Amino acid sequence: MKNKKLKTFCIVAKHESYRKVEPILNESFNSIRSRIVALEKELGGKLFETQGRKLLLTSFGRSFLPHAKKIIDTIESEILTFQEDIQGGKGVLTIGTTQAIGGVWMTDFLNIFLEEHPEISVVIKAADFPFNLLTREVDVSIDAVDVENKDMVKIEISDYTMSLYASQSYIDKHGFPKTKEELADHSIIAFSEGLSKPYELINWHLSLLPQDYEPRVSINSGLAIRTFVELGKGIGSVSQIGAKYAKEKLVKILPQIAKGPSLKIFLRYPKSREASKKIKALQDSLVKNRIN
Repeated sequence: MKNKKLKTFCIVAKHESYRKVEPILNESFNSIRSRIVALEKELGGKLFETQGRKLLLTSFGRSFLPHAKKIIDTIESEILTFQEDIQGGKGVLTIGTTQAIGGVWMTDFLNIFLEEHPEISVVIKAADFPFNLLTREVDVSIDAVDVENKDMVKIEISDYTMSLYASQSYIDKHGFPKTKEELADHSIIAFSEGLSKPYELINWHLSLLPQDYEPRVSINSGLAIRTFVELGKGIGSVSQIGAKYAKEKLVKILPQIAKGPSLKIFLRYPKSREASKKIKALQDSLVKNRIN
């Protein structure tokens, strides 16, 4: 069973169309279709069925899809591991993380890591949504995604405690709320609803406010929330680490009442990459230089 057949199957399954896959693979309809037919003969079952204009997976195809992805991942991981061995652990490591982590402490950590490992170059991709590790969007991910997955390695590297903070300049101008009721008279910064979040309870502080309360600013970036708080534009949810790295001193608001979630920060990567020297070097450095 050739890897190219499996990759074609996964791409067609994703796009639900041969025509849409033509420009992606730069191949003709007939070439793509014949590869799927050959795979079906090899497996002894029908992978797709046509419904209107869509090409949907059959129950047989749905059952086979995770196995196909795992086979592809295993093959590509072995190739990458072999290449690393040949290069002596040198090369590029792509790290996916959130905007807040990428913009707060990642630069300080990488300064240490790159000094320790001059043979490794890094690419940082920061976004407030999870990266797909199995499709090689990134090599590893550093985030608060706490999901058990038998195909993933998950190492705790830090922990966050979320609290409400305001800048001293905001407090000087608008005063310090002393009760939950007074909090509703202030400008609150929140994460935009309806969008992918770096963690589920990111807007925990809105539960302290009346149901009809409208945040002064809503934005889909944890880093931007801290920036607005730093600039004195309102009160927002910031971690103790975010407050520590802030350019302006941030003051905790209603610490006895406004207690946010505690989050664990993990390094995650596919189990098939456990032999990677670059990933092992990153893991060891993160554990040794734990951010608190």
